[in-house]
Amino acid sequence: MTPLTSDPSIWAAGGVVHRHRPKWGIQYLLVHRPRYDDWSLPKGKLDDGESMADAAIRETHEETGYTCALGPEVGTIAYRTTAANHKAVRYWLMESERGRFRRNAEVDAVEWVGIEAARRLLSYERDLAVLERGHALATNPHSSALYLLRHANAGVRAKWQGPDRKRPITKMGLAQAQAITQELTQFPVTRVVTGPAVRCRQTIEPLATVIGLPVEKEETFGEKATPKRIMRWLQAQDGQSVVAATHGEVVESVIRPLAGTGVRVEGRLRWPKASVWILEVIDGAVVSARYLAPPS
Repeated sequence: MTPLTSDPSIWAAGGVVHRHRPKWGIQYLLVHRPRYDDWSLPKGKLDDGESMADAAIRETHEETGYTCALGPEVGTIAYRTTAANHKAVRYWLMESERGRFRRNAEVDAVEWVGIEAARRLLSYERDLAVLERGHALATNPHSSALYLLRHANAGVRAKWQGPDRKRPITKMGLAQAQAITQELTQFPVTRVVTGPAVRCRQTIEPLATVIGLPVEKEETFGEKATPKRIMRWLQAQDGQSVVAATHGEVVESVIRPLAGTGVRVEGRLRWPKASVWILEVIDGAVVSARYLAPPS
């Protein structure tokens, strides 16, 4: 399938709709679409001039019949539709207030289910990633996610004539950046940041383009970054889901100390170019770290 490399051709918005029940805990609202015979999260295309948040509320109500209160942003994902269109969807956590489902042109059934049943029922991995992020926020609004991305191939430092900060990625690096973008679009993201080096920015730009978010330069993720400084910065991103492009030594300085501290670390301790470490942060502390290998 053609990779995502340009601005989205379709913008949509939706919700991770939840409610609290004393007997069952948190339940999530999933929709069944007869056209595709799938189970997914409620969402739909923006109307002309409509804001993302307004579209999320409207589409959720139209598909499910429920009026919902808008909560924190869960993030944006992107993918190719069955018609090969580039679609980006921004999701919010929503709490159900009132309503009743009536079968409509888009949805013929809905289900209120707990998190385990929702994980089994959803048809797409991308929806599952959105649900997991929404569940983390519903469980603790101070939950954050940090995707530490090591920049792509930028050749040999010793052979570059000029300031190292301006050293660009190579043709191989561009291919790596485009490939890892396809992986990261499956995770909901609210911010895209980069260290000041050109190679970091060039690695993250394809992702920012295909999910429609700006690239924000952040000195915190420069070569001299320290774990303490990064965690202090992350604590200020309360509830956010951030992809940050940085350097291998920075990734190592954050990940290596986690081993043996009680943090759940999934994957060998390594950080090759264009690889990602996914950190789950709750109340300012890392509770898990998972390795995402660079695309082959």
